[in-house]
Amino acid sequence: MKKKINLILSYTVNLKKLLTVYSLMSFANRVGEFGVLYFLWFSIESPKIIGILLLLDTLVSIYSGFIYGKLSRLITKTAIVKITYIMRIITYMLFLLFFFSSSSNYWILGGIIVIHSLSDAFLSPILYSSITQFSKKENLTGVNSIVSLIDNFSLFLSPAIGAVLISINDGSNILIFILVIVTLAVGLISIYRWKEILPATISNSSENSLIKNITIIFKDKVVFLLMFCFLIFNFVLIPLLNIVYPAFLIHENNLSSYHLALYEISFSIGLILLSISQIFTKTGVKRSKVLIVLSFFFTSLGLIIIIFSPSVYFGALGSLVIGCSLSLLRIHNTTFFQSTIPLDKQSDFFAARGVILNSVSPFSIASISFLIGIYYIENVMIGMAVVLIVLGLILVYSQTQSR
Repeated sequence: MKKKINLILSYTVNLKKLLTVYSLMSFANRVGEFGVLYFLWFSIESPKIIGILLLLDTLVSIYSGFIYGKLSRLITKTAIVKITYIMRIITYMLFLLFFFSSSSNYWILGGIIVIHSLSDAFLSPILYSSITQFSKKENLTGVNSIVSLIDNFSLFLSPAIGAVLISINDGSNILIFILVIVTLAVGLISIYRWKEILPATISNSSENSLIKNITIIFKDKVVFLLMFCFLIFNFVLIPLLNIVYPAFLIHENNLSSYHLALYEISFSIGLILLSISQIFTKTGVKRSKVLIVLSFFFTSLGLIIIIFSPSVYFGALGSLVIGCSLSLLRIHNTTFFQSTIPLDKQSDFFAARGVILNSVSPFSIASISFLIGIYYIENVMIGMAVVLIVLGLILVYSQTQSR
């Protein structure tokens, strides 16, 4: 398996370096986020303050995409990667000092979060546009699967690592931030040692602004429809782990945190297994379009299995199916856009995609939470499944019309 992965990545040494840099950042971010959230939920008694801080993080993350659009026209991609690492090291040091001082001045914490979130949208557009440039076309799906695997392993491991470090340090999250800073320092040293890991030319040097490039891209009806459906899919699924599962398992069915963990672990296993299965899949635009449609139907199937399962353990299979479907959609959605959008506009597109998806998050959480407060959770989940089926049928219809 290792030889096959090396074959996929053998097109350029710089791709391996870029994925190494991305892996270190992904791991550091996930573990660091766990440390920050641990403080918010266990040290701040006011849900209002927590909500304001999380909303602030989301709003600044949205603006981060526009900052990237400006930077990409002024400096090289490698310089942006360096800036991202330096900003993260500085902000995690500030987090460390804040938590070590046991300060209750939450406006200071808000300022640190603002600085931290300014670089949220920098690395992903560089990564996805560079994959198109560095990889052979038939290997795009495989490389995107490796990226998905990196993200999913970071997501899966970060709570366990964070919990162990907190328990070792008598309930303090200080060791978490020391680990994060060391990880980022290793990544930054590697970047400087490798010098230019990306082309030295300035990205997106055309006169078109980010907004203008996105407008041109979205004139393609297929791209617009797929992006719209992907947006609604994320709107429906964003609250799944933090709101829908707890409401269904704990509040509605009076089950324990053990069962909640079972569903979340099943979901994570689905993400990882599907990512592994797609590593050796050759890229094909038609194949990606079909698998994108299937991911909508399989996600709705997973929800239906959970709702109507005769056993809570059998219902965990539905969570596994949802995890697989979500990973399948993300991999082939990215592959499709890489295969169809001009290379000089891809960096802007993936930055804009990040902005759009970040902007959906607070509205999604608020909307699903509101519906759960009015209707039975089973009815809300059935509604979610119906929405996904309708979106899948719309995509099927659009594909039959385009033939």
